[in-house]
Amino acid sequence: MVVGHSCVLSWWQAVKNEPAPASWDRYRREVAAGLGGADTVVAPSRAMLHALETHYGTLPSPRVIYNGRDTSLYRPRKKESFVFAAGRLWDEAKNLSALVAAAPKMPWPIHVAGDSVSPDGAAVDAKHVKSLGKLDPPTLASWLGRAGIYVLPAKYEPFGLSVLEAALCECPLVLGDIASLREIWGDAAIFVPPNDPDALARAVDSLARSRMKRFMMGRLACERAQRYTLRRMVDGYLSAYETLQRRRARELQPHADEANYVPNIQPIGG
Repeated sequence: MVVGHSCVLSWWQAVKNEPAPASWDRYRREVAAGLGGADTVVAPSRAMLHALETHYGTLPSPRVIYNGRDTSLYRPRKKESFVFAAGRLWDEAKNLSALVAAAPKMPWPIHVAGDSVSPDGAAVDAKHVKSLGKLDPPTLASWLGRAGIYVLPAKYEPFGLSVLEAALCECPLVLGDIASLREIWGDAAIFVPPNDPDALARAVDSLARSRMKRFMMGRLACERAQRYTLRRMVDGYLSAYETLQRRRARELQPHADEANYVPNIQPIGG
């Protein structure tokens, strides 16, 4: 089994809005060979599975198994008037730069959990946004429980675990309008074009002005989140492995029959 959680070629297309350059051709060949040699290929969304098929060709026995989260850690608390986001500020896929750009037009303070220094050591200039740095899971869950609105204007997100965590905490969701997030959250989120900070600011402002709208969208998000449990994810993988085991047993059966075959030889003249 091969599980495709993301890949460079689909990342590049989504973030750069162009195909990956020729320098990634070997990567393309090697990943295609790996996927093609698998017995089954799993992805955490139909959108990610489609991306793999688009960039690497037909997949063997493709299957979608959605990610899940333990609901016991993520609980709603008394909601406060701030916007929350989780992700590396320098990550082009998470696109939190759009949130930074929209911040001056938003009515509430904005807190972001995640690294603000890129791997090359460059610090992101995040004016109007409070960077909290990397948080441990219980601290992150506490922030999500209190957050009035959760924002992730992603350009590329094969599933989005942080969105699921926010939804379990009954946060109303404002998300980038991309296929994977539409697939997973349906009408339980507000979607905005990832490259439109003004639209992002308007969506947040609309929620901030209406307590009832925040309550309704938070409840919708939490109800939708119940689809993505650890139990359902584990059951999906167990089912996939059982299917592979049955297939392998069928493939090995003829060889087992040959090994156990005892010829009925009669002596000459007997």
